[in-house]
Amino acid sequence: MVKKTPRISNHVPPKEELEIWQKDAKKEAEMPENDGFTLVMADESHQNSNIFGSGATYVRGDGEPIPMPPGNQRQTVYGGVTLDGQTCRTAADKANDRSFIRYLDKLQRRFGKVAVVADNAAYHNFGRVRRHLEKNNDFIRLMFLQPYSPFLNPAEWLWRSSKTKIRRISRLPAKSYFRRKIMLVYESLEIKFDPRNILFRDLDKMLLL
Repeated sequence: MVKKTPRISNHVPPKEELEIWQKDAKKEAEMPENDGFTLVMADESHQNSNIFGSGATYVRGDGEPIPMPPGNQRQTVYGGVTLDGQTCRTAADKANDRSFIRYLDKLQRRFGKVAVVADNAAYHNFGRVRRHLEKNNDFIRLMFLQPYSPFLNPAEWLWRSSKTKIRRISRLPAKSYFRRKIMLVYESLEIKFDPRNILFRDLDKMLLL
């Protein structure tokens, strides 16, 4: 039998490209010592009421349900993790260039100078975002993950942890309460992993046959 050549997975960049990106990220991570920048790995999570079907949701261990609004409602949460495990989140009605800029500004107010790692969503690179970054280059910088490599972003683990806490029960319509409760779920998360072990993980250990 011919043994298959190891590879990471389908739709993932070659290991060599990922290693180059990791080296660049490590240079960005040195900014706090050199230029006073804090590296923040950021991402968006989208809660769509349709994924719960007809009903409400509840947080495991909390007997009070989260009312689900009628129709298809959407809650976007921006979240970021620093290398030392600090988090910063904000809610938005929609993920777009304007809400992304607002989140970048919140990160800057929270941490001072920030170097933000984000995925390749189109609105992360719209003209309005680029102009905002050019104007605020002394305080906010943006770098992009390699395409198809969310496994290198610690922020993805925030969403994985939060979504396991949300389950479905009977319908109780109240849009504003639903959104407020969803944010409480995210805000209650505790970081139980080392972000460096995700961002700079050993790619050889991820190879799949």
